[in-house]
Amino acid sequence: MLATPRIGAVIGGVPAKTSTAYVFLVCTSLFWAGNWVIARALQGHMSPVAMAFWRWFGALMILTPFVARPIAAEWRVLRRSWRLLTVLAFLGVGAFNTLSYTGLKYTTATNGVLLNSVIPVLIITIAVVFLRERLNAWQSIGILVSFTGVLMIVAQGSMETLLRLRLNSGDLWVLAAMLCWATYTICLRWRPPGLSSRAFTGAVIAIGVMLLLPLFLWDYRAGSRTNWDAATLGAVAYFAIFPSVLA
Repeated sequence: MLATPRIGAVIGGVPAKTSTAYVFLVCTSLFWAGNWVIARALQGHMSPVAMAFWRWFGALMILTPFVARPIAAEWRVLRRSWRLLTVLAFLGVGAFNTLSYTGLKYTTATNGVLLNSVIPVLIITIAVVFLRERLNAWQSIGILVSFTGVLMIVAQGSMETLLRLRLNSGDLWVLAAMLCWATYTICLRWRPPGLSSRAFTGAVIAIGVMLLLPLFLWDYRAGSRTNWDAATLGAVAYFAIFPSVLA
């Protein structure tokens, strides 16, 4: 259990507050990694659309007591910004998760986690191409390292494989998800001023769930069914609590 550090305390030569921040960041990455592993294991028990829907529906239920009051207090700002919030909800809640979980039907959890490294490349590329931002030397090096890592993942470390490359369809779905997340990240710069983090988070998740609902109903009507056993319930609880709320 983490204790609040005393101001000025130092752990191993590193300020305790900084150490706590590192612990939180490591936990965030761990929770997200667990999301990929569990979603891969859940294939066959629940469709990708159902995973995305129940993940965010569960997260919304958990967060509602904490975000309802800020949403009510900032309703006018939310109403004025509904178009941007809808775009963000579509990209960050609906499309990103559904595409990621679809990709995991055809690729491994390891590939899914590692392909996240393409996100910095996509974010910077979008910023340069569409927003006319300039790259500095460190950003250029970062793009090169990330892109090289992605090629190594897809090629499985073999130059011969790279030369006769045929992308796994699951990898393409995951890359499409990464493009959605990169675009979502870029769009965050236009987050409405005067909107608190709680109201923003609650509104985006609520809109995302509403966008996912018609797709979830269509998926159900098409014959998709969920095997609601203890493992599935536990997985959905993990999706809602750890990678969605705590992370």
